[in-house]
Amino acid sequence: MEKTNKSISGFLITFLALMGFWLLLSGYYDLAHISMGVVASLLIAYITHDLFLRRSGLDGLHIEVFRFSRYIFWHLTEIIKANINVAKIVLNPNLPISPTFVKHSPDLEKGMAITVFGNSITLTPGTLTVNVDEDNDIYIHCLTSDHYQEMVESGMEERVKHIFREDED
Repeated sequence: MEKTNKSISGFLITFLALMGFWLLLSGYYDLAHISMGVVASLLIAYITHDLFLRRSGLDGLHIEVFRFSRYIFWHLTEIIKANINVAKIVLNPNLPISPTFVKHSPDLEKGMAITVFGNSITLTPGTLTVNVDEDNDIYIHCLTSDHYQEMVESGMEERVKHIFREDED
């Protein structure tokens, strides 16, 4: 089977991302550790490179990466705020929780956008994505009913939509 430029580029980008992550997390820069990182990154990149970049070309990739990077920093601040909020609830002697399930119908079309949105909900303390049905409705478990409202008001969905250019015509 002949490799295309897209496939080779996807493989290289996936390998470099994985190798960079390996180096960042391992903290060891001797020959043995770097060699293990190269072997693991090559193997994983070979198996998954078509999953990491699903596009007809690499046009606009830098914009998506920039938007996603900004989103990650924004989401980290939201996670910190939610952690403080959940800590206040748990440490309150009255334990003011009101667990609830909510059905949310996001205005997202791309599968990757829905996945990022669902994972972002799960990563945020106090909320958990329980299911995504065939109509892309997301079922969310919230520690309190306020958590769902705070998630909606935070603009998370609009930010995810912006990453994947679903807000552009």
